[in-house]
Amino acid sequence: MSEIWKLSATQVAHAIAEGDISSREAVEASLERLAQVEPHLNAFSDHVADAVRHADEADVRRARGESLGALHGVPIAVKENHDLVGFPTTHGVPALRDAVPARRNGPPVERYVEAGAVIIGRTRMPPFGQRWTTQSDFYGPTRNPYDPSVTAGGSTGGGAAAVAAGVVSIAQGNDMGGSLRYPASVCGVTALRPTVRKVPWWTSGENEGIRLASREFLVDGPLARNVADLRLALSVIARPDARDPEATPGHALPATDSPRIGVVVDPGDMPFAGASSPEVDASLRAAAATLRSCGYEVDEISVPALGEAAGLWLQMTFEDYGVASFASELDAFGDDGMRFKWNAVTRLVREEFGDRSLEGYLAAVQRRSLLRRTISELMVDYPVLLLPNSGEEPFGLGGDVTSLDRVRELLRSQWPSLSVPFMALPGVGLATQPRAGRAPLGVHLIGRAFDEETILRVAEQIEATTSFGEPVDPVLPVGSRS
Repeated sequence: MSEIWKLSATQVAHAIAEGDISSREAVEASLERLAQVEPHLNAFSDHVADAVRHADEADVRRARGESLGALHGVPIAVKENHDLVGFPTTHGVPALRDAVPARRNGPPVERYVEAGAVIIGRTRMPPFGQRWTTQSDFYGPTRNPYDPSVTAGGSTGGGAAAVAAGVVSIAQGNDMGGSLRYPASVCGVTALRPTVRKVPWWTSGENEGIRLASREFLVDGPLARNVADLRLALSVIARPDARDPEATPGHALPATDSPRIGVVVDPGDMPFAGASSPEVDASLRAAAATLRSCGYEVDEISVPALGEAAGLWLQMTFEDYGVASFASELDAFGDDGMRFKWNAVTRLVREEFGDRSLEGYLAAVQRRSLLRRTISELMVDYPVLLLPNSGEEPFGLGGDVTSLDRVRELLRSQWPSLSVPFMALPGVGLATQPRAGRAPLGVHLIGRAFDEETILRVAEQIEATTSFGEPVDPVLPVGSRS
């Protein structure tokens, strides 16, 4: 127990419940690890000053023999677009630090607190969560623990880096276009994107509603170093909350014991989807071979509907945000990188779909219903789909906003990140392919709606064959001192 920070959340919760360690010891170990690696990672935006006091209170409750929650005394972190009592909800934007601090925890945060978890801080994200790298002109980059020169992913890159380096065993984030699955894979950890509406959530001003695209595509979910902790976190956060009347927590399909798996090598040659690089393609096929060796029936299939879905995600999201005057928010609060990305994607979407119109938007909504049915019918035969994490290797810091052509190229590579939310399906993103001196490669496992358990079981099979799962010491940037 001398290095508590290396343990999983499941292990820490059990050790605290058995009295082998205290919550104070667990939290102090987490904070010590934070102090050690944060100068290199830049993963946290806020620190909870009362974390040790909250740990002491958890220890008192255990000593009294009170009923303990599933994460009693376990240190965790949450993303900075989650409402946390006493902190303004900043969305990665320093101007919003002047906003009124939250008076109530957001639904997932509240569920963690009820389960006894101790929140030690909030993790970084790019401004408004709109990039696949967690960096900004305001705060610099969050560093990938495996290779500080490349992206840690976005927008939950801070959470992925913190979990990979052992600061916490669970970090809560959200995923609208890959924001959990992509950072997990490139940082050597794993993440669960639940089915849309599986987890109650609310992130908005007290008297404001939520944009339609966010309601349709975004869902809260956890990052961890193993599947057991993902399953534990899901059991905590997928509980009712009156602030989200559209949520359906508790709804689940029976898991499939030996699902047939479809490997999607080809998403169709679409404007916003294309073939993977040879290295990524080889890593995807290696993961498929691993599953065959575990006894699964695995077939390579072509699913053009997924490639089309990625483009329609862009159309619906950017039309929705455009109507809501998101560009003016960027002008007021964003940074140059975010503005460049927004303007580039908006231009590419208009070139493909034309100017914004109600007719075009409603046509996309109608088309979405057909594509969701198409995929649903496919998944009767293939309850699990295996996709690349991205069509390209992790890119260099700042490499996503260098030119219009580069933005187009990256969008075509990120089709798995966009198509899954468009279908409102659950997904697990996990690292599978270690690369000496470089950030890892990974895959997505996609399941049927409300069938998280099947993809978690398949992910466990892959997990058992990889070298990931233990925290790593961050590789330092060239020229830095340890």
